[in-house]
Amino acid sequence: WANGGRTWPLHGARARALHLVEARFRHVFGRGVGLWSSCTSVDAVQLTRIGAYGSISNHWEAREVWREGLATVCWSELPVEGEMRGEASTLRMERGLKKDARQTVAVLVPAGAAYVLMGQAQGGTSACGMRQVGRAVCGCCWTHGVRLTGPARIGRQSLTLRAFAPDDMSDSTRQDSGAE
Repeated sequence: WANGGRTWPLHGARARALHLVEARFRHVFGRGVGLWSSCTSVDAVQLTRIGAYGSISNHWEAREVWREGLATVCWSELPVEGEMRGEASTLRMERGLKKDARQTVAVLVPAGAAYVLMGQAQGGTSACGMRQVGRAVCGCCWTHGVRLTGPARIGRQSLTLRAFAPDDMSDSTRQDSGAE
């Protein structure tokens, strides 16, 4: 979804490989925060590459498309001097409507680390105080983006797991408000 990418469900061997990664995420994050507690299995994976000196601008997910919980593991494309895992990147979270009053949190994410976004950090319709859909703007949910911050600014790759929301959501809930 970021940068116009497409996501679709996986089947067969790909689904089994996804299940192995999902099981590890559930083991690490499921007990404390309830990652994907509302579904029996994750059914979507997104592979992302940020080129050297690149970034992913802050954005909301397509709010009504996903269930609660987004889990990402990221790594640097190459090792760097003094760190075989490669360079860290920065997860940048922002909340608020006015740029000069926006709350910002920057989290340094070492290469090979994983993070989870849930609730207002993920910005899903069910967690949004304004019940926004699509990528409609609100002041209560956080946007997220990624910046390459190391001195070499080597490219970054990531794997993100999500679960599609149930298909039985009403048509009015699935309609985008048109705001981006």
